[in-house]
Amino acid sequence: MLGVKLTIRALFEAPTVAGLAHRLHVQRPGDALGVLLPLRPSGTEIPLFCIHPMMGLSWCYSRLVSLLSEEQPIYGLQARGIGRAEPLPRTVEEMALDYLDQMRTVQPNGPYHLLGWSFGGHVAHAIATALQDQGQPTALLAILDAYPAGFDHSDVSSDPRHEFFQSLGNELGFPEGDEALVLDVLRRGSGPPPWNILPAHLGGDAEEVFDRVLIAAINAARVARKFRPGRFDGSLLFFSAKGNIPGVLRTPQGWAPYVNGAIEHHSIDCRHGEMLQGMPLREIGGVLAATLKMLEATAAQL
Repeated sequence: MLGVKLTIRALFEAPTVAGLAHRLHVQRPGDALGVLLPLRPSGTEIPLFCIHPMMGLSWCYSRLVSLLSEEQPIYGLQARGIGRAEPLPRTVEEMALDYLDQMRTVQPNGPYHLLGWSFGGHVAHAIATALQDQGQPTALLAILDAYPAGFDHSDVSSDPRHEFFQSLGNELGFPEGDEALVLDVLRRGSGPPPWNILPAHLGGDAEEVFDRVLIAAINAARVARKFRPGRFDGSLLFFSAKGNIPGVLRTPQGWAPYVNGAIEHHSIDCRHGEMLQGMPLREIGGVLAATLKMLEATAAQL
């Protein structure tokens, strides 16, 4: 496959999964919904693997292609059950091991570079600890606005679907978590990113794929509530959204019990859902590019 510089504008110019597949240079339209998504599969540098947020798709990382080195391969990891109906993972750890198997089809051995936004940050951390258990190094663990204290483990018996719609309702501006209102916003694509992506690109398959995305997202909410991070023997590159919900105390130091190394913190002037858009993404991309360049230089000296 050849690499391609894919921008958000290109996403919105591609009205169907088939159009998106063409721009991503995947072999079949359904591959745009597959577990391993090649955003730029070519390049001489160590690949960057980007793990999906709760909605399950990694299309939101596409603009990194134009912000990182042309020699930087970039892959997304996407949730099972979206491209086709199939069994879903029961834990974050199971999900992490599955994604690690996918990563090894591209890169059999470390060091690995991992990036995760929101729910994907927790999965990225779980992949790093799984690699550690297997004696494989993770050179970069980068997390965008995910907090281990953000999951309430007090009552894992409550209904995850209700909690999912309550949480998403807050994000969409419906604090009462009205499921019908939230579903209407999602189906019309009038919510904030990344929830506004689907209707523009699914064409005739929209309804079926939308239902599978929703099932995968609720499953992510379910497994997140049971997740307890391990301890990663490395450093963490952390990006926080400065404009998060007032009164909710979340700090990058929440990761301190789960990371042995330093936590490098960058506060981005945006809200949680804006991190992979416009100026916030350019700022994040600049830090990532500099960090990856430093890691490549260090690896070349070994």
